[in-house]
Amino acid sequence: MAYAAITKTLINDVEYKIRQLKEAELKPLPTPDSIEAEMKGDKEFLSLVIEKSWAPVADLRDRLSQYNTEVKLRVKFTQPDEDGLLAVMVVSMGNHRVACIYNKGDTYYGHPDVMVDMPMESHPRAVEMFTCKQAIKECTDRWDAVNKQVVNFLNNCKSVNEAIKLWPDVVRYLPKEAIDKVNTKSEKAVKNESNALEALKALDMDSINASTVLARMAGATI
Repeated sequence: MAYAAITKTLINDVEYKIRQLKEAELKPLPTPDSIEAEMKGDKEFLSLVIEKSWAPVADLRDRLSQYNTEVKLRVKFTQPDEDGLLAVMVVSMGNHRVACIYNKGDTYYGHPDVMVDMPMESHPRAVEMFTCKQAIKECTDRWDAVNKQVVNFLNNCKSVNEAIKLWPDVVRYLPKEAIDKVNTKSEKAVKNESNALEALKALDMDSINASTVLARMAGATI
């Protein structure tokens, strides 16, 4: 086997490959933006949101309507989570004319920013959007952890050869060029001790293997 060094370029290639695996797992998921666009186009729901924005001055609506002002209308969906904490998700509904009581709001972008509080179940797609965001965060956090562990392991190895010897499955994250090089000629023995064994012990194999399986199931071919 030929000697293959751990270089910055190799680490960059490994991180790129891990990003591809993460993106392959995320690809089948609906995007929060597409769900938000559908909610924004739901005229019945928009009417309900605008109606709720009038709640503080409902009795004055007839007299105040002529002073309506254009605002950036947002919905703050809330839902208690399994720990009893309040889960929050904000959805933009675009610019609309509502009660003039809001014209003292944040006008940094030209229009006041108005937030209407509603429970998550107020719109059927809200729960789906929230679940989607949670799934994206879980996937992203998990792959970020895989990336950190794999890179830390490689940085503690003296060579690609040592990395493969200690953890054969690391090849799934290595660029083809590095693997091909290792498989060509004899390597001169590297006698210096490294920290690779300690780094190997720190790997969360269950999480790493599970992430790879999920990416493969989602269609990843790298």
